[in-house]
Formats: sequence, C-alpha cells, structure tokens
Amino acid sequence: MMDDSYSVDLSLIWGNLRNLVDFEHIKIPGDIKIVGTTVGEFPIDSYRPILLEEKKKKNIAGRINRVFVGMKNTTWEHSRVIKLPIYHNNNDVSVEKLGMIIKHWRNALMPDEIPCIAIAVGARGYYCDERESQSLLVLVLWHDAVGKILELDWAEGPLEDCITPEWYLKSTDLLSLDNALGEVKKTCKHFPAWENLEFSICVSPSCLGDNLQGKKAATSQKAWHYEWKYQKHDNLIKDLNLVLDKTRDIFTMKNSPYKIKAK
Repeated sequence: MMDDSYSVDLSLIWGNLRNLVDFEHIKIPGDIKIVGTTVGEFPIDSYRPILLEEKKKKNIAGRINRVFVGMKNTTWEHSRVIKLPIYHNNNDVSVEKLGMIIKHWRNALMPDEIPCIAIAVGARGYYCDERESQSLLVLVLWHDAVGKILELDWAEGPLEDCITPEWYLKSTDLLSLDNALGEVKKTCKHFPAWENLEFSICVSPSCLGDNLQGKKAATSQKAWHYEWKYQKHDNLIKDLNLVLDKTRDIFTMKNSPYKIKAK
C-alpha cells in the first residue's frame, strides 16, 4: 500500500506530464499560433515579480524583513500560479481571430487551465509622505467563458528607508463571464484617493487594446507587451469599458460555442 507522501509525488508528476504541450503541433484555423506560455505576473513596478496566484494569500516581505521575525511564512506552491499564452505575431491577432482561437481551443489540444485572455487595471500614487502605493486588478478568462479576478494592493513599508514593501493578494472563485466583467467595472470605479494618481491598462493579447486613447508604452514583460497610461480616472473608465465590451463580443460571436446572450 502506498503511503500518502508517495501518492502526492505521483500526483504531481502526472500533473506535470499531462500539462506538457508540443506547441509546434498545435494548429488553430486562421494562421494563428500560440508559441508557448509564460508565468503570469502582476504588471507592477517592484524589485521582484509578484506572480498571479489562484489562491488567497496574505504576506508581508521585503529586502529587510528581520523585523517580522515570528510571522508565519506562506508556503509557495507552483500549482497555484497562472500561466498565460504567448501569441505569435501578437500585434496581428485580431478580435475575429481571437474568437476563432477560443472556438478551437480544446480541439487544438490546448490545456484547459491556461486562460486565453487577461486584462489588468492598475492605479499608483502616494498614500502619505511620498510613500508609494499600487493597486492592481487582473481578470483572467478561460475558453469556456469563465473567469477569475486577482487583486493586489502594494505599498512601500513604514520603515524610514521605505524599502520594505507590504502587499496583499486575493482572488475570487470562478465567475461567469458576465459576473466577472461586472465585478471589474464595479471595482475600478473606486480607486483610493492617493496623491499624484496615475492609472493603467494592460491586455493580453494586445489586439484588445486597439483604439484605446491612453498613452501606449512597451513593457519588458512577456505576458504584457504594452501598457496604456492615464492621468484621469474618467478616461481610464471609458477605455476599460471598451476593452470589456470587446471581450464580451468575442464570446458572443456567431462562431462561439458558448450560448451567451448578446445584450
């Protein structure tokens, strides 16, 4: 009889084998190609990446964390990190082609756990004494029209040198498409009243950002090719609504296999 630890090891090994994908042989109609995946990250300015994780986690850490001796560490598990697809010729993936990707996702043998769309909305500013805070929301959507919202609140710590940041991560359960889009709209209406506020939108794939009015800038992250920046909250909300409406349209196209009623 197997002991529990051996069973867990076998489960992890099988899970990793099942998720191996030969992207060279994945074919989707319309000359669209997904060349791989990358570990999802919050598009945040920090000295190290903060990963998109499916489970709730509360943590305080930084370059100097000896003052937090006695605090219980959170065990990190690779299985809860969300991976995002890397699209070949990302700029050439149109909304119509993205609808085709979603339609053929499962037939193309893409793993079910990899989302096809990701949308990030953020705000940054000074919460006091020129100490910076950043608040981010990331919506990930899967091919079967369900989504999950992950949120991050980040702030420079209270130490004099301001190099020990605090952050809080949380995620929702799986939501229907309409509920997920509605929650994003509701949450982004109310950002903190910090000084020198600046807002941003990042999308994957980049075609979801076509025609946005924000200031477009390239990023260094594989998951997020571009960032659109805004000085006014009203302008952010206008563009965010365009992205969310476009996203919903993708799942309500005639070629979509999901019966979502168009409003």
